Amino acid sequence: MSKQDLIETTTKEGPKSRKKIGLMSGAAAALVIPGLLGAFALPAQADTVPADTTSSTSATVAPAAAPKPAPAPAKKVVKKRPTRMQVVVSTAKHYFGVRYRFGGATPAGFDCSGLTKYVYAHIGVRLAHSARAQLHAGHGVSKRAARPGDLIVFNGGKHVGIWINSHTMIDAPKPGSRVGFHRIYTSAYSIRQL
Repeated sequence: MSKQDLIETTTKEGPKSRKKIGLMSGAAAALVIPGLLGAFALPAQADTVPADTTSSTSATVAPAAAPKPAPAPAKKVVKKRPTRMQVVVSTAKHYFGVRYRFGGATPAGFDCSGLTKYVYAHIGVRLAHSARAQLHAGHGVSKRAARPGDLIVFNGGKHVGIWINSHTMIDAPKPGSRVGFHRIYTSAYSIRQL
């Protein structure tokens, strides 16, 4: 700011509500503030307005902004790892639509025990390629204790699938069909947790 006088005028709404704030440099420097009882002057402090040597025009003095608070630390998002049984179910879903193939244990074609053997191998569980042998894997649990991903073995080992709920399983049911969700068709089954 130069040694010239600085006058800032702001007008509020209404013809009589006008205020002037004057800031002058030199020996007669003062701050003039209008009030209800009349205007009064305060002596200006020498260090409040820095000298500006680059401009000879008047400038408006803006009030200093309050410092912004530091941003809160971001919450760390903890991604939960899927459980073993969730991996079994998601792996089995990946093979939906694969055709049934007698003796099949690869994505080229699955029979019922070939599907469960292949899917459980993804979590490190080795199963025999036989529904009857899978009937003896792990330990038996009640329908109430069953969880999605458990084995469901029918009629003493004639068929096997992956338990989803009390009405649904994932299996490779029979020739001419495909891997997918299928209805549990009988109550003669055993649930095995591995």
